[in-house]
Amino acid sequence: MIKGIVIPAAALLALGASPTLGAETRPLLERLWYAQGHTHPIVVHFPIALLIAAGVAALLRPFNKRLTVGVVYFCLLMGAAGAVLSCLAGWAWAPQEKPGYLDAFDSKSPIFWHRWGGIGMTAVAIGILVWATLMLRRPHRKQWPWQVSCVALAMGIGWVGHEGGELVYADNAAKMFEIASGARQVEIKGGPRKAELTNVPAPSKTGEAPVAANSFFATKVWPIFEAKCVYCHGPEKDKGGFRMHKEELALQGGDSGTPLYVKGKSKESAMFKHFKGDEDDFPLMPPKKEMKPMTSEEISILTKWVDEGASWTK
Repeated sequence: MIKGIVIPAAALLALGASPTLGAETRPLLERLWYAQGHTHPIVVHFPIALLIAAGVAALLRPFNKRLTVGVVYFCLLMGAAGAVLSCLAGWAWAPQEKPGYLDAFDSKSPIFWHRWGGIGMTAVAIGILVWATLMLRRPHRKQWPWQVSCVALAMGIGWVGHEGGELVYADNAAKMFEIASGARQVEIKGGPRKAELTNVPAPSKTGEAPVAANSFFATKVWPIFEAKCVYCHGPEKDKGGFRMHKEELALQGGDSGTPLYVKGKSKESAMFKHFKGDEDDFPLMPPKKEMKPMTSEEISILTKWVDEGASWTK
């Protein structure tokens, strides 16, 4: 009986936790608003699939009698409702994801077209839904115009989904066409992992490197790695099969097997080729979508470090 009371009580205490407990000091409703924003990556796929399904069903109706007008309407109804929820979640989630996502009206932001395209397509979906509802109440009227609109809507939804995908998988569409045309080789990420990565200590959040505190690496190099690199190539993520929060992992390289740097030879180091991003085998890092470009000062520090032997301890 006591357990049944303690667990719900703990949950309620967490929701209304006071600042003295180290919790967020925003009001409860504001916390809930931002919390629901994290459902966006989950919710967004349902309206995309349903609204595209509505367009496909409308397109195939003349050729398949089993696809009734009710099927198109149902997909449109559920897709429009899901799109509204997705927009609400996305609006709350975006400013928590990247610094460049805060200003909704910044046309240079990587998320600008995805955000407003999604809102625009949601408004169109609601408009078509209202139109379809009115027309279905008049069965003697032609029903094909609003169904044709569903086909156009599906195309718009596909574009918005593509813009969202580019935020996570940059230039993915271009890679598809390059692989299909033979311009890019197919890379199969097979075989065993190159290193055992369990029980890896996470880098600090304060900029202090996991090495001697007074070393050049700790005071100059590691803060750059921590701010620009290890959130994608560290203990929590290994994009491209690469992690660089330990020296042996940085020198081991990722799926390509290319080390991050060559000690004493910055001009031959892959790291600096990635900073330029002017070669096919070395895409720009950090990617443009991260909005964290390397500065000339940071590149100078890393060049000095590599040319002087790239020590993590001295």
